[in-house]
Amino acid sequence: MRKVLIYLLIACLSTNLAAQPKHVTHDSYTIQRLIIENNKGEILIYKGKKDWMTPALRHNKGMSITEALQLLASSYGLTISRPKLAGLFTYKFSFKEGVSFRSFYKAKLIGDDDVFPPAPITETKWVAKRKIQSAITGLDVRKEMLKQVIEYPKNVWGGSFYIYDDEQGQRKARVLEDFYPLN
Repeated sequence: MRKVLIYLLIACLSTNLAAQPKHVTHDSYTIQRLIIENNKGEILIYKGKKDWMTPALRHNKGMSITEALQLLASSYGLTISRPKLAGLFTYKFSFKEGVSFRSFYKAKLIGDDDVFPPAPITETKWVAKRKIQSAITGLDVRKEMLKQVIEYPKNVWGGSFYIYDDEQGQRKARVLEDFYPLN
């Protein structure tokens, strides 16, 4: 009888432990964009799979923001000044749970502007600020965020956007919270 009670006790404890909720982490899918400006006032962009955009990283490693952005710049063979926050935006989605953060940082190029892009990137170019909005492709909201932080550099900007797929399956965005200064 004693052995049966011990087995029942062990069975109850192990069942109870197995039923404990597991720690679930939610990835905020934080994207940090780096606006690198050379001494001619031009901005570095690269061609991704489909679109031209400013260099970016998905910040999901144990690094400080400065470390991550310095590493991003060095992956292009560039040295930059200490990055400064220019914008912090959120995306909500029609097709998935949660919110995604998009932060924009500006930095000045230190040294020459010869770019050696990391694989698999093969195309980069420096674009004049006045032409940056027409050079960026993809979601219009990306162009608008970039325009806002470049044209109004005295503020750090915020805003929120709803990302959805239209009837033709095209990715679109609409404004939830228009641009507003965070500082």
